[in-house]
This record gives sequence, structure tokens and C-alpha cells, in this order.
Amino acid sequence: MLLYDSSGHKLYTDCLKRYWHAPQMVLAVFDVTSEESLVAVPRWVSLAAGGLPGVLFGNKTDLVGRRAVSPGAGEAAAEKLGLEYFEGSAKEHDGTDEPFYFLAHTWHKRCRDET
Repeated sequence: MLLYDSSGHKLYTDCLKRYWHAPQMVLAVFDVTSEESLVAVPRWVSLAAGGLPGVLFGNKTDLVGRRAVSPGAGEAAAEKLGLEYFEGSAKEHDGTDEPFYFLAHTWHKRCRDET
């Protein structure tokens, strides 16, 4: 399995299709302190090829007083995209393992089911 990382900057939009070759899963991350960050997620997921299994991760939950996106809004966005929802804080290393465990389990199950 290969992992590709790109930031959500518009500058990278044109480059993405050149180096995202046939993705099989997606992990989209947004900032829970920015509604604009969540609104941009569908566009970025569609660039990776919509309909892929994967995860939507709400990051920066350590910034409690600045939170602008509720867990419910994150869950609703993930559901619309067909993704599983997780949230946590990369800074505090809180809740960051679970999305990768989910992806690894999903990958393993898909490989097992194909044989």
C-alpha cells in the first residue's frame, strides 16, 4: 500500500492527478476550527476519485475553544462521502491511530476477499 500526502492548498490541485495513480482508499483530514476546511473536503476527495472507501478525520480537537465544526457535522459530511469518521489531535497524538487501524483492516479485508 502506498500513502500519498498533499496539503489542501489550491496550488497543488493540478499536480495531484499526476502523482495520485489509481488510489484505492482515501484519508481526508480537515481542521475542526475551520468550517471552510470541511466545506473543501468533497472537492479534494473527488480529485482522489470519489466513491473510494476511507476515512474523514477531524483534526485539532485540542483547540476546544476555537472549535467551529461539531462532531455531528463531521459525521454527516463523512456519511455523504461514504467515509468513516474519526477525530482527534495530531499535535497531542490523540485519536490518530484509529483511522490507520481502520484503513489497514479495510485493506486487509479487501485483499482477503479478492482471493
